Amino acid sequence: MTSLVQVYEKDFRERASRKQSVGVFLLIATGAICLWVGYLLLVPFTLDDGRSGSGKGRECASRVFYDPGESGRKRSYADLEGARCAAERDVADSVAWLLVSLPLAAVGLHHCTVGTAGLQIARHESERTRLAESD
Repeated sequence: MTSLVQVYEKDFRERASRKQSVGVFLLIATGAICLWVGYLLLVPFTLDDGRSGSGKGRECASRVFYDPGESGRKRSYADLEGARCAAERDVADSVAWLLVSLPLAAVGLHHCTVGTAGLQIARHESERTRLAESD
């Protein structure tokens, strides 16, 4: 194998490895965003009452697991928990974060796939070349 081919092979593997690393990083970032949105939607929280040092505040149920009532008329989260609780963990913010994570997931998946395929192709080609030279 000539030195020019070896340099090209090394450069190809480095680029594929970088693409794979960027893809994994973007997928981790997407997972972190999804975990954060899940936390915001599923976990109850406490609002600060504005008095410094009191240590107590208003308890708010989670956006997903609140009790809408048993009557025939279902009540909204804002009706039951209050406007401050509804404004603190607005669903629109969570949806916006999920929408931001979609392109990150798509680009991350693309980079991870292309990088992994490139590394596999390089390994396959080097093994094929080695076997052809040994014959």
